[in-house]
Amino acid sequence: MDSSGAWDGKPRDWPVVPGYDWVPHKVRQISSTFYHRRPFRDLASSVCLVKAAEDASHFKLAVCQMIERVCHGRGNYPTDFFYAYATMFKDLKVLLPFSYFQMSVLRELNVAPTQLHPNGWAFMQAFSAVCIGLALYPTPGAFLYFFHVQPHPTKPWVSLRTIGNRHLLSFFNSSYKDFKGNFFKVVPLEAGYKSFCFPDGRAKFPFYWTNNSKKVISWPKSRMTPEDLDLINQLSQLPPKSSSRVLIDFLNNKNLPSNVFDYLSKMDPAKSSTFARLFAQRRGDVRKTIGGSSSRAPTTTAIPATSLLVQKAPPPPPAAEVQSPKSVRRPVDKVQQSEPIPKKKGKQKVVRESSASSKRSKRALPDGPPLSRPLSPNSWVAKRIHFDLFAEEKALVKGMTEDEVSNMAMELAARSTMCLAYAAQKRASASIELQSLQEKYDAAVKSNQELTLRLTETKRIADEDKKKANTLLAEARSTQHRMQRSYDDLKLDLQNATTKNKELVIERDGLLANRDSLRDRVLKLEADNKFLGDEVVNDHLLGFEKALAQCNILFQVPTKDPRLDVSMMVVDGKLVPIHVLPPSPLAIPNV
Repeated sequence: MDSSGAWDGKPRDWPVVPGYDWVPHKVRQISSTFYHRRPFRDLASSVCLVKAAEDASHFKLAVCQMIERVCHGRGNYPTDFFYAYATMFKDLKVLLPFSYFQMSVLRELNVAPTQLHPNGWAFMQAFSAVCIGLALYPTPGAFLYFFHVQPHPTKPWVSLRTIGNRHLLSFFNSSYKDFKGNFFKVVPLEAGYKSFCFPDGRAKFPFYWTNNSKKVISWPKSRMTPEDLDLINQLSQLPPKSSSRVLIDFLNNKNLPSNVFDYLSKMDPAKSSTFARLFAQRRGDVRKTIGGSSSRAPTTTAIPATSLLVQKAPPPPPAAEVQSPKSVRRPVDKVQQSEPIPKKKGKQKVVRESSASSKRSKRALPDGPPLSRPLSPNSWVAKRIHFDLFAEEKALVKGMTEDEVSNMAMELAARSTMCLAYAAQKRASASIELQSLQEKYDAAVKSNQELTLRLTETKRIADEDKKKANTLLAEARSTQHRMQRSYDDLKLDLQNATTKNKELVIERDGLLANRDSLRDRVLKLEADNKFLGDEVVNDHLLGFEKALAQCNILFQVPTKDPRLDVSMMVVDGKLVPIHVLPPSPLAIPNV
């Protein structure tokens, strides 16, 4: 796994990658949840990603950067890769490398793996399950015959829709959610490059999203090969609207053919329907191809009717049958015609079929003694028996009387009868024991089926709970990311505010110092002003007293006259207080 682009958890502003305006805005807003190693560990521990163990060395998984989107191209990554959704492996059982059929469909539609909606992948997987179960080879032409594709510029993902009355399969999920952010990179290595690319280096399917996906209404029959037409003819006989979810559950199971046959048989209500005929027609082909081959099987029956010859004595008994040498070698083929049994079914299945065959033969025996015609009294077979004995053989009975020979023959016949009776008793006991074991086996199978259904339901509920938990976890991580970013922004604002506050405190202290200095200057000026005012008043009083003294000496004006007031002045021939401003220039009388 390549984790070189993993996010370190530090918040930052993620730039937007330009050049993808043709992709709907919704897709360009979804980042990947596989941005570190932990989601890969959870995925690898719960699902299988490869078809074989050696395939694991042919590619690697890489984490996605926070700026990557599922619609992006190669960018600065050193090698080619393609994105894949986790639901393809967890829910749809897709395995790496992709099959030729899957890559051919992607190439025909000109879409990347993540550009095709998961329901489209589910249709491909269910289609493959049906074809493998019926020993057919899936082809893109036959597949697209049942679906149409209409890309829309406002819809991010390309979807497959059924056509008219060709409802071969049903949707895997009618409301597929919680898959859009769970994507990661699949990087082919040198050893596995040929699995995804042609020898000339061209990719077998688009690795990255395209803006020109093809529109397919229905694959025209003129472009189909005879194999496509034959495959369509056989698949058209199947029951309609088979569940994609059920068929996908059969994948990667060694009993896939029998499971598919059983499911389609239940989907077909009429025993004489077209699928029943197809079922009987292909019973031998599945046994031939179940060993692992996915090649196309012939459409003719694998076991012709002439291979099961029956010899009957005239007149024939109701159920007495003597098989030919061909049928003797395969004693259970007659049972297998009514129910297909894969080649590798195990001992219990063989015992079950043998028991069923023996039960049918027992029920078919008549009430009277069997083979009555060879015991007719008109025929004496002993007369026509001739023994050509050698001397050594004659020596064994030489000297014996007729009674001794008869007694010995009777003894041998009695012992033979005793052995046959013992064998019949053992066979009856074994039959009873086998029937008891068969009942126990049927009960165990039924219990196992019930447990399987309960386990499937429990797994489904667990998967749904896990999906919900993953969704909540993704939302919680997104919320945590936003809160962390808000916290970092607030922390930065706090640092800026603290610095600004310190600057304001320094400025305030300077202003306070200036204020104190100005206050001292004001106090000093007030003191000087008061001093100057007192000096002015004193000078005024001194001048007034000097004037009165001169008037007293020169004009004998009494200085003690109460009318004399230093706070009064003459204005327009009248005495007014000094603090009242004169309306006109001060008139100074000539003294």
